[in-house]
Amino acid sequence: MPEPDTFIYNTLIRGCMLAQMTQHCVLTYTHMLEMSVWPNNFTFPTIVKACCSGASNAVREGEQVHAHVFKFGFWEDTFSQNSFIHMYLSFGFLDEARPVFDNMGCPDVVLWTILIAGYAKLGFVDEAYKVFELMPGRNAASAFMECNYCGICAE
Repeated sequence: MPEPDTFIYNTLIRGCMLAQMTQHCVLTYTHMLEMSVWPNNFTFPTIVKACCSGASNAVREGEQVHAHVFKFGFWEDTFSQNSFIHMYLSFGFLDEARPVFDNMGCPDVVLWTILIAGYAKLGFVDEAYKVFELMPGRNAASAFMECNYCGICAE
């Protein structure tokens, strides 16, 4: 087999993720960098998902991967940004998630929903509602869904 390229490493990382071998995802990513094979925009969301799924030092590894997004020039990639916001919220780090969100050029509805749901899940229902109020293009259906998710609506 020729020397593995980014596609091959991404495939290995994704395979490890699907097999729930999250620590192997991180090890494969580390090996990829050691071999001077640079990640692309498809690499980061999978690695971040692995960090959210398991290892004891996943927070530190996730933060290192976040630094790599800047190092390799993918800080404007929507999929990477979404995954980092999700990661920080799943660790309960609102103070880290919010600046990533705020520095995005034009967050999409998925990202707004991730942020709102993260606040609500962590018990910050009032803050979730404030973020919802800032969301452009909200409508009655989205308002009902957010209230229902936050537990505001009675059955």
